[in-house]
Parts: sequence; C-alpha cells; structure tokens
Amino acid sequence: MAENSPQGARAATDAPVPDWTLEQWRTICSQAPTRIAVLDPELRYIAASPGWIEGFGRGDPDLAGKGFHDVHPGIRRSWRSALARASGGLAGTSEGEHRVSFDGEPMWIRWTCTPWTRPDGIIGGVVVSVDNVTDRVRDRHRLTLAEQELHLALGAARAGTWKLDLRTFDNDWSEQTWRLYGLEPGQVRPSFESWAQSIAPDDRTRVLESVREHIERLDEGEVEWRVNLEGRERWLMARGRPLAGLDGRVDHYVGVVIDVTDRKLSEQRLLAHTRELKTILDSIPIAISRIDRELRYVFVNREYETLFARPAAEIVGLRIDELIGSAGLATAAPAIREALAGRPATFESRLTFADGKPRTMRVSLVPDAPQPGKVDGFFLLSVDVTAERAREAELNRIRDKLDLVTGRQVAQLTLLAVAHELRQPLHAAATFAEVARQSIPAADGGPDGARAVERTSAEIRRANRVIDQFLESIGGTGVGDPTGRARVDLNAIAARGLAEFERHGAGGSGRFTFHPGSSPLEVDVNPVAIAKVLNNLLRNAVEAVESGPAQAAAAPATVSTARRGERAVLCVEDSGGGVPRGRRSTLFEPFRTSKATGLGLGLSISRFLVELEGGEIWHEPRPKGSAFFVALPLAS
Repeated sequence: MAENSPQGARAATDAPVPDWTLEQWRTICSQAPTRIAVLDPELRYIAASPGWIEGFGRGDPDLAGKGFHDVHPGIRRSWRSALARASGGLAGTSEGEHRVSFDGEPMWIRWTCTPWTRPDGIIGGVVVSVDNVTDRVRDRHRLTLAEQELHLALGAARAGTWKLDLRTFDNDWSEQTWRLYGLEPGQVRPSFESWAQSIAPDDRTRVLESVREHIERLDEGEVEWRVNLEGRERWLMARGRPLAGLDGRVDHYVGVVIDVTDRKLSEQRLLAHTRELKTILDSIPIAISRIDRELRYVFVNREYETLFARPAAEIVGLRIDELIGSAGLATAAPAIREALAGRPATFESRLTFADGKPRTMRVSLVPDAPQPGKVDGFFLLSVDVTAERAREAELNRIRDKLDLVTGRQVAQLTLLAVAHELRQPLHAAATFAEVARQSIPAADGGPDGARAVERTSAEIRRANRVIDQFLESIGGTGVGDPTGRARVDLNAIAARGLAEFERHGAGGSGRFTFHPGSSPLEVDVNPVAIAKVLNNLLRNAVEAVESGPAQAAAAPATVSTARRGERAVLCVEDSGGGVPRGRRSTLFEPFRTSKATGLGLGLSISRFLVELEGGEIWHEPRPKGSAFFVALPLAS
C-alpha cells in the first residue's frame, strides 16, 4: 500500500477528487467508462459505474445504501485498511497486482482509494477505482512458461560444453566444442588464450571485454562471435554461468556453445528486409500499423509514432484500447469485426489525442490474410482529415534508479522472505481448491468445472515445487569480496548518500540536516554497502517521522558523523514516534516489523553489512524519536 499524507483529501493525491455533490457523483458514475464506486463516510454505496456493477457489483444495479463490506465480505485486509484510511482523508493505491475473486471468477486488479470532499470542505466519503489487469498478468505468466520451456530445450540440445577454471583460466572442452572452435581435440592446450585465438579478429576485442565483465560481476552471461571453419565463416553462441565450489566461493564457469550460423543469417536477412519495408512505410505520410487477432499492436510506422507522440517500442504489444481508449475501441469495433472476417472496412472517428486537440480521422482496415480463409489480423491506415495537426509534447520518462546490489547473501535473505510470503497464500489457495473440488458434484458442475479446479490444484502444486527448487539453488555466500573495499571518507559517503536520497524525492528536500565531523574520517570499507546501510536508516527515519505525531512531520531529522576513539561513527536521528520498548531487543532480527507492509529485513541487512566491515550498529531511544548509530574502525 502506498500512502500519502498530510492535510485531508486534497493533499492526499496529486490530482484531488473534485468537490461534487451526491447527485453529481451519481451522474458521473452512470456515464463513467471505468470501474469506479463512490462511498459515503460509513462506506455505504452512493453510486457505481456500469463497469463496476458488472464486474464487482454481483449484478446488482441498485447498490445505493448498501455497505461495501456487506457486498464484498471477502476483500483483502489491506484493501479494508485503505478504505478506512481514505475515509479519514488519506488516499492510497495498491502496490503491484492483487488476485481477487468475485462470484467465483478470479481476476487480477490494481486499485485506488481516494477521499472526496463536499462543497463545505468536509470529507464526504471515498472514491474507489479498479483497473482489471487480468489479461496482462496472464500474458506475463504465459511468457514465463515459454521461457522455462526454452531453457529445458537448450539443456537437452546436443551442443558443445565447456568449463573455465577461474583460478588458472584453464578450459575443459567437450569433443564437439573443439570442432566448433575449428580445432582438433588435443591440438592445443585448452585455455582461455587458445579459445580467444579462435575468435575472428574483428570480434575478439568485443567478445573478450564482454566475457571479462561477466567474470568480474560473477553473473550469468551470453556472447556471440564468428570463427573461420575450413574457409567458411560461422557464428557461435556461448552461454555460461558461475559455479561455486565446496567452500561457497565461485571458482568455475560452466556453459554450452552452439553453432547459430543459420539463425544469424536468417536474422540478418530478416533485419535487412524489415529495414527495407520500414523505410518504405516510414516514407508514406499515412499512419500505418499492423494488429493481430488479439487486438495487440505488432508494428507501427513513423507517422503512427508521430500521431501518438510515442516511440514504437512503447506501442508494440499494447492493446488498441490501451492507446486510443475504450471509447475509441467501441467506435472501431464494427469495422474490426469486418476486418477479422476478411472484409475491408472504413470509418471516420473524432479522437482527442494527447495534445488535447480533437481530430477527425479516416481509418481504413485491411485484412492481413496470408492465405485464403486465414486472417491473422489487419492493417490499420489512419489519415488525419482535419485542417490542423499538432504534435503532442515530448513524453518525459522517469526511470527508477536501481537499488544498489549489496551481495548475494542480502539477495538470499530477500529471496527467502519472498518464498516465505508466497507459501501462505499458496497454502490457502490449495485449501480453497480442494474445498471447491469436493463441492462440485460431477453431475451438477460438469467435467469442465472439475477439470478447472483440478488444473488450479495442479498449478498450485507446481508453484510449490518451483519454490522448493528455487530455495535449493540459492544457497552459498558471496558478500564481502575484498576487491570491493576502498579507503574512503565517511563524511563523503554520508554527504553523497543524503544528497542522493533527497534528490530522488525519497525524503523530501530539506528534511535532513547534516552535521559532518572532523574531516577526514577515513575507513577501509565497501562504500556501496555502507551507502546501502545509510539509505535504509534514512528511509526508516522518514517513515518514523511520517507515522509519528503530526508535529513531528515538520521537525528536522539529523545525520551526523564524529570520531569516537579509534572508530568513525555515523548517526541518523529522527523525531518520530520512537521504537516501542518491547521491540528493541528484536529490532535487528530478520522478518521483524511493525509496519503494515515490508518484510522486516532492512535493519537485519544493515547489521549484516556493517558487521561484515568489522563495525557495529545499534539503536538508542530519544525523548522524541530514535537514533541509530553505525561505528566503523578508522583506517590505520
């Protein structure tokens, strides 16, 4: 659950809900194309859109006056909490996708709960909106299954295998690998150098740099290169992954090498053909796209990109309604049915694009029929027939900065926590599936219902097996690589970490005051790990202040450094509600948290990273708030 505070419904979201009367809400809901419902302060229905009634209202068109929890007794606890908070003036949105079931039909949704105010400024209730993302989740699941099948196929393929010893860089090649490298078995000493000599000179530098980067990161990698076999140029592809020894340290890489010449040649021919076709289509002053039978974009030309002010990479894969809206899809539906039936169709529609200006478009749909009787989709040609055409302002994209990777053991803790969290809903789902199976008589439910329940049970069992196998595969250690250590000034780490935290909006500019100690405070540590610890403590301080007394939200939090004896000490102090006395003894233990969300790993991971650097982390209560200290040995 993502929450916003401070002052009432208007400050709870960037786009506050308008101050409408009850009658206005009912009018808006009756025409709304999305799934929304308006509730009063007691969470009784005031109005609901047709989409809400159809999807979540159990077919009851007269929901007015009925309690939300009475109509939906089985909703998640997090949703109940969000509704309660929204009725008090705090908006909330779901993080990720949630699986729900209405009338026995499972679906995946994202939801938002936003308070609305009456014209007199008093909170009038809650607006709930829901986005059904079931198709998106199912598509992603199908993609995951396809990827797993691909991995199995590669494992069963008869290809050359190899093993690289990271200590000596000696190689062990299968007989087929020798042949793929253009060498006779035993012709040379199998080593990293002899393999490098078999690579085409034009590819050698690129390939060796890529391989060295993967080895430095100790991650799985793939690389392609050319070799010359009996006067013929061939393409090879190698894929490798690190392998830990009995001591838990990665000392080998193992992998396969496959001749991919035919694929590369096909790709080159396809790429040349695609470029030629795209060049032709991009030169046509008509917006052209190709859409499959599932109404998803497969191709768009340059004019289409310009029309919607979005690059092709963002459009391809979207459904039509995700780009032009549900109203636009409803207008195009008759023509789409004609095109999918193999008959061309043309219509005109007035659309408003991202620039806010309405345009009249003449749209022609041409069936994509590679052979008689088989329609794979259709081509859509759009021509702007209005007098003017304006460009949409350039779309600003904000990329979340990747969290710093703190090592394999931290990842292991996180993955174990995820597996732990998945076990409980899977167990509950298995129980419900068994109850459903016993509750559907073969004569009444029919074989389809029984098979569906049995298939659900099988998928749950498979998911549990996947978790078991996954947990077996993440054993071992890896954090603490001495090559990541450096002599750094703790003042510099604190200043950079605080600036980075505030720059990305995590704490708000000016929330923290920094008091550096006597400089320098040089320590021999992994700066990435210590920066991660600081980030965790800053995030905890922000959350403590925001969840504490109202007057604490404006009070500054402090970051300071100092020298204490032979140790450099970093302190993060907040003015929040403090840590309850009963939780202080378990504060740094994993999976211990008092928050509504989270895994309870932040402080345990921080302690692990600090102790790995020979340091100490502890908590001290304050009259108003808490202080967390990190002490590290000063560099000799």
